[in-house]
Amino acid sequence: MYARAATVAPWTLPAHATLFTGRYPWEHGVMGDGQLRFDASVPTVPALLRPQGYTSLALSANGTLVPFLAQEGAFDAYRSAEWWEKTFRWLRPEELDLSPRTRSRGGRSTMSLLVSAVARRHSPRLPTDLIQTPHPTATLFQRLSSGLPEVRPIVPGADSISWVAIDGLNRIARGIGFPDDPRPLPAAPWIEGTLEAWLARRPADQPFHCFINLLDAHEKYLSDGEVVPGLAAWLRFIRISQNQRRWLQGEWSPSDEEFRLLRELYERTIRILDRRLGAIMDVLRRTGRWENTLFVVTSDHGQAFGEHGELFHERSPYQPLLHVPLWVRWPRGDGGGRTVRDAVSLVDVAPTMLAAAGADLPPGLPGVALDPYTTPPRSTPVLGMADGFPCILHYRHTLSAAVVERLQHSYAVAYVGGVKAVVGLRGGETQCFDLDSDPNEQHNLAGAVSPDIEAAFQAARTVAHRIEAARGGTVDPALEERLDSWGY
Repeated sequence: MYARAATVAPWTLPAHATLFTGRYPWEHGVMGDGQLRFDASVPTVPALLRPQGYTSLALSANGTLVPFLAQEGAFDAYRSAEWWEKTFRWLRPEELDLSPRTRSRGGRSTMSLLVSAVARRHSPRLPTDLIQTPHPTATLFQRLSSGLPEVRPIVPGADSISWVAIDGLNRIARGIGFPDDPRPLPAAPWIEGTLEAWLARRPADQPFHCFINLLDAHEKYLSDGEVVPGLAAWLRFIRISQNQRRWLQGEWSPSDEEFRLLRELYERTIRILDRRLGAIMDVLRRTGRWENTLFVVTSDHGQAFGEHGELFHERSPYQPLLHVPLWVRWPRGDGGGRTVRDAVSLVDVAPTMLAAAGADLPPGLPGVALDPYTTPPRSTPVLGMADGFPCILHYRHTLSAAVVERLQHSYAVAYVGGVKAVVGLRGGETQCFDLDSDPNEQHNLAGAVSPDIEAAFQAARTVAHRIEAARGGTVDPALEERLDSWGY
């Protein structure tokens, strides 16, 4: 276990692009601050493993990852959830005849989905029937926009009202299907079965690389029957908005009790993820792959519940969002039970996998290949960034100009020893924290002097310059549409 792992950015797309390439956002091109366009010339992990005889599969509960999963030359096959699978959890894609209209958010698509749910397929498809392969001639725009009609705006208040209905329907479905289990239904429950069916079709000695994204811990949160028991507690729960636009605009200020309840629901989802990780391990054991598998568990970002005035994620440079879990289980359990307290990063995941598979590492990778027994020395500090792009993008038509201005701040981050330095890109403001003595980042040491503080600020300022240099003002229109369709 790596106790001091850091993500490279506090939101989904840049962090995943780093997992797939081993590069920082200003290197692979996926960052919200002025640029959101993946550099297809950057080699990906599945492409680098292919010469070693590896086949690859990606299974994602988050549909915004499709641009990476469907990229030609990356994964050999993939399956990604549709936007409604996180909300209408009792519906199973294998049992529905889905029209293109159900692939985007909005009133008409929701009605099309519900009509499909009533007229279920007579012969449900197999889990592997919905696996796709990248189209060799499709452009990024074609991959994303196929079957994605224009996203229609929702009338004021409709988002909160619809979430009340969705939570109520999920509670009813859970009570009917699983009366003894008070936990919310899992998001994209087909993942474990699809993995097992896919592995069963491959020779036992076929090396494989599989990426799995689980979305259960992502907001908005459904009520848990043990945390929110009974009608009276549920009526109190549904008054919690969970509407990020209202929070950003200052129209909703969560109380301490609301923050406490949201955090508790979040922690309950971690238990769901723990159970699902156990199921994935069981799949690997049943198919005879577990002992020889490198198994990496991590997260693209953390989650905030009031710390430093933040809610959920996307734009904060503080530890509730940038500190992530990282657990590595090497084949045969080598080095098991060790806790490493040195700073590590998501940029280390790709070289670790490539080195374990005997593949050549691309020159210039900023991360290090971790191993079961030692902590390799780093030539450069662990780095990162934070910006507010997703929330600005999704709510740009409903936020005031003053709020948009406040959100358009970006930060460069660097870790040296136990010191963390933060530099603002616009005003040059600086913050520094000793994470050993001040893990909650309450005491700014920007005026203090020490070798680690000086080195951390030097690295953070270098990152700021690199981010500025990488800005191209380019945003892939289809990627923007995909973010919109998923509520980002």
